[in-house]
Amino acid sequence: MTKVIIAMAIKDITLLLRDKMSMFFVLIFPIMFGLFTGVVFTGLTKSPPTMTLGVIDEDCSFYSQKFIQELHKIRGTQPRVTDFKEAEDSVRTGKFQGYIRIPAGFGQTAGTIAPNPPKVFIKSDPASYAGDERISAIVYEVMIALASERFSASPQRKMMSSHQLPHEQSPLNIPVQPDQQPAPAADRVIEPETLDENEPTFPTKNKSYRKVALIDIEVVHTADRVALDQWDALISGTSSPFEISFPLAMIWGIIGCVASFSASLVREKEHGTYLRLRSAPFRPGLILVGKALAMFVSVVAILALLILLGTLFGVRVTSIPKMAIVIVMLGYCFVGIMMLLSIFGKTEQAVSGAAWAILLVLAMFGGGMVPIEFLPEWMQQIGSATPVKWSIIAIEGALWRKFTYVELLWPLLLLFSWGTVCLIVGVRIFQRPNH
Repeated sequence: MTKVIIAMAIKDITLLLRDKMSMFFVLIFPIMFGLFTGVVFTGLTKSPPTMTLGVIDEDCSFYSQKFIQELHKIRGTQPRVTDFKEAEDSVRTGKFQGYIRIPAGFGQTAGTIAPNPPKVFIKSDPASYAGDERISAIVYEVMIALASERFSASPQRKMMSSHQLPHEQSPLNIPVQPDQQPAPAADRVIEPETLDENEPTFPTKNKSYRKVALIDIEVVHTADRVALDQWDALISGTSSPFEISFPLAMIWGIIGCVASFSASLVREKEHGTYLRLRSAPFRPGLILVGKALAMFVSVVAILALLILLGTLFGVRVTSIPKMAIVIVMLGYCFVGIMMLLSIFGKTEQAVSGAAWAILLVLAMFGGGMVPIEFLPEWMQQIGSATPVKWSIIAIEGALWRKFTYVELLWPLLLLFSWGTVCLIVGVRIFQRPNH
């Protein structure tokens, strides 16, 4: 029985290799797509849609509250107040497009142009449209609003600005009582004799003055998770744009396999090959098992080849065991989809057209053409029901997002469910005598 299955699989793989057009869509087109989109993502400058930003308020002052309130006013931004660990995990898994950390002491000089400006830390998801530059621009916009608030505030409000709230209280809309003097005014002149000789200065006609700024933004690059007090240990790890494009290339390689094998099943029925195989001295179900094995081996081989090629362009594989599990589950899922698509017609042309139409729609809604964050919200909601979206999430999680096995469990379960349902329905209908 095993020899029969292997022989059937070898036969289907050989036919695939002989079909030049099928090999183009299975292998060459995905590579071209991955390289092209990687180059496009390198220079992407279009204005992106709404993004979700985590906000870590460690200051709990009047001006840190005001900072968060101003964030809510910026179009296309959805701030979520959270803690450091949740923000790190949410950015790593793609739930947040980035986060802003407001450290303690922020409110003392926020809104002033001071020699020692307040500092914030920012981090962005390298796979999203919210790059460090966009988050920095948002921070500057908010700081300008804080400066306007400070300069136009009454003396009572200025006295409130440097008062720190108890850490356990909510950082939003908490009444405070002034007990300190206001922070130094932005236009206060710093005389040369008060300057430290090691601090940067800029010359004027008669004196030298210390450089001043509105905000000090420190970018936290993608790196391993660290403890709250290990910010300085974070290392720079800018991701290659091909880490974003190659998962899409892998999806298109799988789509090419699905379309080719679903049409080959009907082709064998049309040409009488399937009927002759059914008359052979083995169980008819082994024919479909061999077809499924050939499809599975092809998907695994194509994904492995694309990953090896991606390493030449900076694509990282952070966990080989997790990547192997994802590839196996992708193969199983799309074998089932291939079986289901093979029943959408009684001729090769009908099945091929239906397969490509359905697969293109799944890719469009699931983020296989462009990252799903660029799609309208209603399309993103539909995309959550497609296997393409969860395939991309699983691939990225095993490649560079550093998903844990628990975090990979949900995407893999959804892919398994898709594969099982499609496989059962497709096989049962395909084996009907009147089909």
